Amino acid sequence: MSYPSFLWNQPLRLCAETEETIPENVPADLMLTGEMKDSTLAYFRKPCSAEEIPPRQGLFRLLLNGESFRERLRDLAEQLSEFHRIAGFFDRAESQTERIMLFLPAIGRYLTLAESFAELERYEGRAGEIGAYFAELCARDSFRQAAAEYAELIRNRRPELLYTIRGTEVTASEGGEMTKAKLERYFTEMGVPEAIPNRKASLRVNESTALAYAGVYYGFHAASERFYTKFADTFLTGEDDIHLLFIYMDEIGFLRDAAEYFLRLSDAGYPLTYPAVSENREVVLHGIVDASLAKRDLRGSDVVPNDLLMAAEAHGEHLSFYIVTGANGGGKTTFLRACGLAVLFFLTGCPVTAESARICTFDAVYTHFPANESFENSGRFVNEANRAEEIIGKTSDRTFVLFNETYSGTDEKKSEDYSRRLADTMYERGAFGMFVTHIHALTGSRIPTLAAVIDESDDNRRTYKIKRVGATASSFAADILEKYRLDRMSLKRRLEAEGERHV
Repeated sequence: MSYPSFLWNQPLRLCAETEETIPENVPADLMLTGEMKDSTLAYFRKPCSAEEIPPRQGLFRLLLNGESFRERLRDLAEQLSEFHRIAGFFDRAESQTERIMLFLPAIGRYLTLAESFAELERYEGRAGEIGAYFAELCARDSFRQAAAEYAELIRNRRPELLYTIRGTEVTASEGGEMTKAKLERYFTEMGVPEAIPNRKASLRVNESTALAYAGVYYGFHAASERFYTKFADTFLTGEDDIHLLFIYMDEIGFLRDAAEYFLRLSDAGYPLTYPAVSENREVVLHGIVDASLAKRDLRGSDVVPNDLLMAAEAHGEHLSFYIVTGANGGGKTTFLRACGLAVLFFLTGCPVTAESARICTFDAVYTHFPANESFENSGRFVNEANRAEEIIGKTSDRTFVLFNETYSGTDEKKSEDYSRRLADTMYERGAFGMFVTHIHALTGSRIPTLAAVIDESDDNRRTYKIKRVGATASSFAADILEKYRLDRMSLKRRLEAEGERHV
């Protein structure tokens, strides 16, 4: 047996080898950067298998639905941090004497930590499974014997000297009072005055202090050495190596940080649901909203929800890849981001900001959003083309891809040719995803089209609803001209301003 992972269906010692198949630009394109720690975002680049998603969803249910499990993980995180510091001193020891001196407090922390993990047994799902593992670990003869001998050593330690490790320091106390004067006398008498610390500093663990301590308290040190000799192999090698527990720091950190993010969304009125893992190749979202809008202090109730049906085969159609078009400011990119976040959250076992959802698993997610860098038209096109070609080369029916106005930085004919090739390739390979574009010539083909709906009866008011349509008769040229301040009114204002400047 080996320590089980919170996040994966494999031993903890193998979790560091989990592959990142989602590029680092994806969380940034979907506006997750800054919402969570970088170490947390790294987990969003490692999609789960179909079997791993439900256990993770169970962990997030526990974290979001009550204080008990959140407090338990917070306590474990604090204990792990302290254990990591103590074990770090042991690992950095420069002599066998130091290792013997520091092994005891390290194992003491480990024994307490294992018992704390065992308390997870009262929870359901993956947390309970981990608790059961540690409960069994604590019941093993080797563990019980080490715990008994550790307790006996601590009980019989010289009462006038109790050292505790804080940071990288060791302090001595006697009845709650410092015994620095006594230690200084001991060190002087033993001929190691260099071990005497500065008056303003606590006593550091080093070769001199370790030797001095071992010399002053030889009996206790000898007992500690026997303990080290007996249990070092048990706790420092193989599947029970205490260092493996450090991986839990990252796993618990991810769970806590991500849970805090979703709690903020819930408090802001955003719906949260746990998608069913679909056995069919489909992405079905009802009432999906863009979680990144919370950055703009928008309440969930103020965001217009949408639906999405993607399926390798639905109603006799191939609906896995869509062209998305419509007026500027109509919600195309917001819809694109909402769907991308839904898939990304689902693949990480997190809740999704929708009323309900049913999603299949993917091996990877790719996004192609306009680069922020400033390019001349030709330079921008080459950059976008290279990025798009890289995604095309990796795309299959097991990938989810989002393109946002790709090839927009070039002439109309060239943009149309490259965009058509891109859309056709995605469609033919069975990839799931969407391509936001203003090129109306791409619509009405075999590739289904979604469009941002406007209310023509109300001065083209944006409704922010995305609907299935056929061919679109307009490329929304007026919106494009307005976007780049080339429409009639913008040009008139610029000419008037230029005239006034020369008066």
